[in-house]
Amino acid sequence: NSIRSLIYDENRRALYLMFAHQVPDQSQNMRIYLLISRNNGQSWSDPLYISSSNFANRGFPTMALNNKTGDLIFGWFDGRNDKTFKSVEYFGAILPAKTLNKLVKRIPLSNPLFTLPPATTPL
Repeated sequence: NSIRSLIYDENRRALYLMFAHQVPDQSQNMRIYLLISRNNGQSWSDPLYISSSNFANRGFPTMALNNKTGDLIFGWFDGRNDKTFKSVEYFGAILPAKTLNKLVKRIPLSNPLFTLPPATTPL
């Protein structure tokens, strides 16, 4: 379906967030992570490391949920194969539905109907 870095999975009642973190700061070395929330983003799981390298220029992390298989699919631009830092390739990973089910079930479902209270004054 659509490609993005934040997805709500209605079947598992989970919110997924994919992000890149520079290591060290101000470098072109990044690690790609996934976070899972079962309470509408009020709290998150420990980061799950997605990429298999933390060398070179990475960016534009995206993911998609396959509604037929339940797999979570990740993609990002990665320069690990170019030591001159002049080009990037598109890399990807798949978190199979069976593994994702196990990860999500370890996180307690809480506050599933959380809503913001109505504003007392107009914005």
